[in-house]
Amino acid sequence: PVFSIVATNGDEMIYNSLLGLYSKTQSPDERRMILIALGQFKDTKLLNKVLDFSVSKKVRTQDMIIVISAVASNPYSRPVLLPWVKKNWKKLETYQKSGQIFIRLLEAIIGSCVSRGEEKALKKFFIVHPIKYKMTLGRSFERVERNISWLERNKEVLAKYFMNG
Repeated sequence: PVFSIVATNGDEMIYNSLLGLYSKTQSPDERRMILIALGQFKDTKLLNKVLDFSVSKKVRTQDMIIVISAVASNPYSRPVLLPWVKKNWKKLETYQKSGQIFIRLLEAIIGSCVSRGEEKALKKFFIVHPIKYKMTLGRSFERVERNISWLERNKEVLAKYFMNG
């Protein structure tokens, strides 16, 4: 949790410090906490660097999903994640053969959608770039549909809560 708190308000110096810690530590738990923390930055330039790092040789394939999921759950990543996915799709697509890793990757990317526009853009993307995981796409988009519908139904209540809270 400390790493994530620091990253949330961090800058490039913190980013570099976390990368240094990641490369030095041998503890799998600490490496995992650092990977999660890397996804918590608010700075979109740093989030792009984090995403690039996630698919580098410095991160094990099975750990890539930790980073991408952390970024996908970060509301500050909204302007960054989908453009990055589109730009790096050729590389991401190669993970299809790894099965579960690719499924989790799809769930994280699609699950990051919080608006009809994002949902529509991703659906269009997967029409242009078809994949074999149709059930995963269907389930993920159903979940997004439920979440967006819930947000739309409760927009006023949520706005009041966060304005007063």
